[in-house]
Amino acid sequence: MPLPTAKDKPFLIWDFDGTIADLVVDWDAVARDLAALAPDACRGLDLAGAMYRLIELGLREPAFAVLDRHESAAAYHLLPRSVAWLGSMRGERRLAVFTDNLRSTVAAILRECNLDDLFSAVIGKEDVSRFKPDPEGLRLALGALGDPDPLRCLYIGNTWRDEQAARDTGMEFLHIERLGEPPEERWPGEHRNPCAGSEGTEDKIILETDEEQPS
Repeated sequence: MPLPTAKDKPFLIWDFDGTIADLVVDWDAVARDLAALAPDACRGLDLAGAMYRLIELGLREPAFAVLDRHESAAAYHLLPRSVAWLGSMRGERRLAVFTDNLRSTVAAILRECNLDDLFSAVIGKEDVSRFKPDPEGLRLALGALGDPDPLRCLYIGNTWRDEQAARDTGMEFLHIERLGEPPEERWPGEHRNPCAGSEGTEDKIILETDEEQPS
């Protein structure tokens, strides 16, 4: 299968988990450990909500320590087609990562896989005050790339949060879709991909699930 093009965009920003690699984290366990830091305050909140509440309570450091404990111990699986596409861009385009994972986690994996030299910057959860789908991190990534016009940039991701962040920043979005993955897995309910079902309007590439290789 041929590699996709980047629509002649000189600047590309990539999501990480589910886009370059799969990070094997038990997010339900992360949410439980976060809630344990302030059980009453976090009752009924999802992971992002618990993070916001803990930060409001002055518990930012222990909250991020929970994330780091889980992410740094996680296995990961590279997505070979994405990695091959990245390799084809070496020296031709300026790249950055904007991830909802920790910058420290992603930077360590990129170094381990000899991919770190491809990216001008990695923007992670610890770098922003608002998490995806808020576009703050994309704007930081644009700044790290030299503040290009968003119209000259493409954001590559795999969830509605990525698509919404791109839209709110004014840049185009390329959807990494997994073959056989139910649409509601990444675009649930009211967040259904607005391009889905409109023939010829959705920009996406499809990864074979058996392309994944454990690291």
